[in-house]
Amino acid sequence: MRAHLIAVDFHCKYQKVVWLHPETGEIQQADVFHQEVEEVRRFYSQFTRGSVVGMEASGYSFWFEQLLEELGLQLWVGHPAAIAAKRSRKQKNDQRDAEHILDLLVREDFPRVWRPRPQQRVERSVIRYRVKLVRERTRWINTLRAQVYNFNLLLRRGKLSRASRERIRQLQM
Repeated sequence: MRAHLIAVDFHCKYQKVVWLHPETGEIQQADVFHQEVEEVRRFYSQFTRGSVVGMEASGYSFWFEQLLEELGLQLWVGHPAAIAAKRSRKQKNDQRDAEHILDLLVREDFPRVWRPRPQQRVERSVIRYRVKLVRERTRWINTLRAQVYNFNLLLRRGKLSRASRERIRQLQM
């Protein structure tokens, strides 16, 4: 069985899905709601492994991208401005958006953007969080240093040593 072309207009709570059946050429559509992930999984399980799912780049779709990867479906993420520029009618709604994405997939004119693999995205997220924590720690240390400078206690740069922390505790504030 040949692969399907599937277009998704993705939103936070639901998605409008339009797909082209490879054997009959028939276009079908469905609304898929996100509150039950198993329902979403069951819906996308009907498609052949290797089928192409096209959608505009958006936030909050990481769980969906992981699901598609588990099911063996290819996700093509498109540049929203490039997709909009290829639209002939400026009037839009979810149905038209999904049909437009499908049209671009069929014509092989879909403007793909590079996306890191899900594992890379998780690793980047962890690194960003660690950087945030380090910056926050530095901010607190600098705030503490500013406070003790008011009491004429000068501390060396860098991490606060055990001796420095003890001198701070002994201050009469």
